[in-house]
Amino acid sequence: MEQMLNFAQGPLFRLAFAVLVVGLLRRAILMAWPAYVAWRRARDQSIRWSNYFKDLESWLFPLTHAMTSRLVFTAVSYFFHVGLILVPIFLADHVSLWTVSISLTLPALPKSVADILTILTMAGVTFLLVSRFVHPMMRKLSKWEDYTVLILILFAFISGYVAGRSWNPISYNAMLLLHVVSAEILMMAVPFTKLSHCILFPFARLCSEIGSKLASDINYTYVSPITRGKRP
Repeated sequence: MEQMLNFAQGPLFRLAFAVLVVGLLRRAILMAWPAYVAWRRARDQSIRWSNYFKDLESWLFPLTHAMTSRLVFTAVSYFFHVGLILVPIFLADHVSLWTVSISLTLPALPKSVADILTILTMAGVTFLLVSRFVHPMMRKLSKWEDYTVLILILFAFISGYVAGRSWNPISYNAMLLLHVVSAEILMMAVPFTKLSHCILFPFARLCSEIGSKLASDINYTYVSPITRGKRP
């Protein structure tokens, strides 16, 4: 078990990180190229920065723009995404892994804050899963990928949360191994699923602003990267 855990936290983690970085870089290039083509061909090469920053502000703080009828869903989705980004990166144990594996030093979240974010994320992903099952329209629009990603996120967070608890039903190393492997599968899945928007949305929105505005000037067909991936 110890050898398997060392392998998962060492070579396998570095492989997962490499797939994550290279995959996101590839996705960013595929977003940027059509926008660059439109920008090069357009007569008016100005960019509507006010529109870009307004949309970015709406993405960062969606609760201020949410309709009353969707306030609960927006709030749950928002805190789910906050936890999904902050906990994997800034949890103290994860910070140690970043440092040992890839020599990246980051500040760590206080344990109480990390626990709260973890619980909010688990509650959020559970809510989103149930919503996809019981809401007719969401169930119709959902694909197997949506369910798989949410279940994988839930498993990774639950196993990580349970690993260090006194009521952990199995050994610490066994639960930690399950957590690490599931998290690494999730890392490698990010560039190929809708999860990529959590990291690339600001860049994708900029490409969309450039491409769509300038494409209209030259009648160039541009497909916005924003439409290719929505929040899970």
